[in-house]
Order: sequence, then structure tokens, then C-alpha cells
Amino acid sequence: MTEYEVVKEDVKMNRNLLSDYISRLALQGELTKWSVAVMSKARHENEHILDLGGNGLKVTPVERRQSPRYSGDRYDRLKNISIMSEELIDLGDILKTDRVADYISKNGLKPTIIRNQSRPKERGLLLIYPIYTNHDKTLAERELLKVDKKLFPIISDSKELFAVTFVFPPTKVEAFGCEYVENATVGRGEA
Repeated sequence: MTEYEVVKEDVKMNRNLLSDYISRLALQGELTKWSVAVMSKARHENEHILDLGGNGLKVTPVERRQSPRYSGDRYDRLKNISIMSEELIDLGDILKTDRVADYISKNGLKPTIIRNQSRPKERGLLLIYPIYTNHDKTLAERELLKVDKKLFPIISDSKELFAVTFVFPPTKVEAFGCEYVENATVGRGEA
């Protein structure tokens, strides 16, 4: 974690605060086991396949959206990176299913309830998202992506862009003097 770098444009993510939070909880017996998942589109599109380091792992970058007022290489302005059912993908052993999204839908459950009640205190999840940037589009094609849209696809000259989501269980540890920053999109006390 200490070697991970965050782009300077992302003013909301502080690597040191995050590392300190995880380390302190690990000393209390929490966040000691991690699942890591590299996300990919379900259907591969050959022209967009990304080879992750020559180790045979190939993924198709996912498409995400940004607001028109934050166009260009402003990576701190991506809209939703993960969806709630993706934040449960490593809980199949607990939920007794390999298809978590189907389980949620079939049982009429709210993912926030499952996440808050089912994630063991020692299990964190890191989701890594390769983001499709439309880098291969012409200027005219890029402009068409923006026409009459409130949100439009990520448009950047960067060929490779990655976003991450950290999923934490509710902590059982009382306050321990660790600074943190709460994501404004996540409400407190959701059930």
C-alpha cells in the first residue's frame, strides 16, 4: 500500500490516511484478509482488450461516465466507479452462491444490508477497474460522445486509466485517533 501512487489530480484520495487506517485496524484483528479483483466487461471486445503486464491476464476495460463540466484528464471527476453488487463479489462463500447479483435480485435484498451485515470484520476488498478512455477516437468522434448528454463516457488521451474501490466492513473498533475522510456519496447509517 505504501508504494501505491495516486494521481495528483485526485485530491480526495489520501494514500497515507488510507494506509494508516488499514494498518491500525489490522493491529486490532480487522482487515487482515483481502480479496483483490480486477474488473472487466462481461463481453470482451477484441479491439479494446488490455493485457495486464504480459502474465496472460487480459481484460476489457469498463466504461464509466463523467460530467461534461469535467472533461479531459480530470480523473477525480469520474462518476460511480463500482456498483453495490460488485462490492459483494468475494462473499459467495458466505452467501452460498457464485452469482451474488442474481442472489440479491432473486431474494429482493438491498446490497447495502448484505454488505453491512455479511462482510466479516477481517475481510477487505480491493476492486481495480481498468477504464476505457476513448483515447483511440478522433476529435470529431469525441465531440459526438458529448452531444446532449448530462453524463458522457470518459474522454482522455491516456490509453490506460485505472480506478480503485476499497470496500471495508463495518468496524467493531472504537475510535482510535486515526484521521479519515468520508466519501460524500456514501451516507451514514444506511441499512
